[in-house]
Amino acid sequence: MRRAALMLAVLSLWFPVHARHQGPHDTRLVIKAEYGQDALDYDDNEIRFVRDSTTVTFGKNSANLTHVHISDKKENRFTWYIDMRGMSPNFECILGNYYLNFGAGLAVGRKRADVPDAFVRSTIVSDGAPFTPCRAGSPLHAFRGIAAGPVTSFERLSISLTGFYSFRTRFVRNDIYLRDATGSSFNAILQRTRKDYRYSEPAEISDSGCMALMRICGRLTLQAYFIRTTISRACAGRLLWDYGDRGLPEAAKAAYAYGIFARYRDRAIEIFIEIARPNIVSATAARQRRRKSDIGLLYGLKFTHQGCALSFTGKHCGSNFYAPYAAGNSRAESSFKADFGLRPARRLTLGCGCYAEKKIATTGYERYRPSSIREDAFLKYRVPGKGSFSASFSHLEEDRTRGRQRSLQLKSSAELFIMGSIRIRAGGSLRRKGRSRYSGSIRSGLTLCMLRYFRIVLRYARYYIAPGNPVYTSRSAFRDSMTRMSSIDSTSDSIACRVSTQCDWCRLSLNYEHRFSGARSIRSRIEAAATMLIE
Repeated sequence: MRRAALMLAVLSLWFPVHARHQGPHDTRLVIKAEYGQDALDYDDNEIRFVRDSTTVTFGKNSANLTHVHISDKKENRFTWYIDMRGMSPNFECILGNYYLNFGAGLAVGRKRADVPDAFVRSTIVSDGAPFTPCRAGSPLHAFRGIAAGPVTSFERLSISLTGFYSFRTRFVRNDIYLRDATGSSFNAILQRTRKDYRYSEPAEISDSGCMALMRICGRLTLQAYFIRTTISRACAGRLLWDYGDRGLPEAAKAAYAYGIFARYRDRAIEIFIEIARPNIVSATAARQRRRKSDIGLLYGLKFTHQGCALSFTGKHCGSNFYAPYAAGNSRAESSFKADFGLRPARRLTLGCGCYAEKKIATTGYERYRPSSIREDAFLKYRVPGKGSFSASFSHLEEDRTRGRQRSLQLKSSAELFIMGSIRIRAGGSLRRKGRSRYSGSIRSGLTLCMLRYFRIVLRYARYYIAPGNPVYTSRSAFRDSMTRMSSIDSTSDSIACRVSTQCDWCRLSLNYEHRFSGARSIRSRIEAAATMLIE
């Protein structure tokens, strides 16, 4: 905290000259409160929590403090930031908790949980701003420190160079035999935000690097980045991690990565490519250094026209690829996804797609490298303002320890709009896994919009589940929810209701979901959120 206060004091000497141009009418206060049951971050389990947030906005500048209280663990989490990117047209700065997202997230990106349903899984591409303030209240995968740099803009050219530094306190096991090394992985250390009787020794994760970004004519984006990570103890200097991993008498002492990214985008086409090379520097028992690295490639193409649409995304990594800050899988994998849609009529769309993935490197105690391939076909018919109908068929093949397994899925849905304020939904699905019996679901929903201020959503679903053949379904959740899908593994019913209202200065929402089988209650969940704006 002393370093953060020193950074803020130094920056405040530079900024007041530019802040005087803002008027008092640009200041506003946003207060949010939320109660819910969800995963707060990428590695979290689903928990009940209360989250409150306060944001002060002054023109294009803002400050935020978010607090999360987890009653089951009696734990409190905090994140904060001061975003000063609007005080000068030639300088940008974020102080506090922030997220990094370089390129498409191949080596450094905003963490996203992989969808557990293999029928909808895809290559993870994180295409966001390089530096984003964190207001989630969970510091697990948010950096903490400063990101600042100059920005130069011309008529059709924008250039920015940003450097960043982050320091995060974590806790490791107090090992009297290995004072400078631990067998825990980097991800395990990153999750230890609290001190307990086993993990009682404080350690600091330090990250530093830079990013150069160039935008030309609003269509071409070029980016280069570098990041370096080390861990140190307060009393013992540098800390090594992953000691004895895979039975080798060595440990990792530093990690760094660099990469380049290019993207072209216009109204009809978008092309991007990212090449990254993460490196892990290890030290052996004889104090010898060893570097393990490999190249990763992420690319994509999207073409949109009135008569057709085409998209393709691919990811390929070498066997030694390991990027702990990647948006998707940190280990080496190979995957691609292709989709093609044709519009023979203005309201009709026919299409097909394919997705394949294969793990190149095993993790933990895995002795095999799973792979899968999925083939899709779909049909959509849409009448603007009146309704729509869609149907899809998917065939999935997965290589597992006991051999190859085939699965099938058929889904359909329909929507009907009445007078612009009533929407009726109905749909169903069938799924077969291997030689098991079919599982399926029947779903219906009703949405009412009243006086443009109130919105009510009612949903009902009936699930028929065969042994060993669960069904994944989407769940009603807030916009920033981490667990948007849940697994249904027993025959049951589900009802859900969402009520929301909003006006110029206030927003309220309430979610309720209950799953039951006959008179037996399986699970119930309630979430509520309120937002108030003061200008």
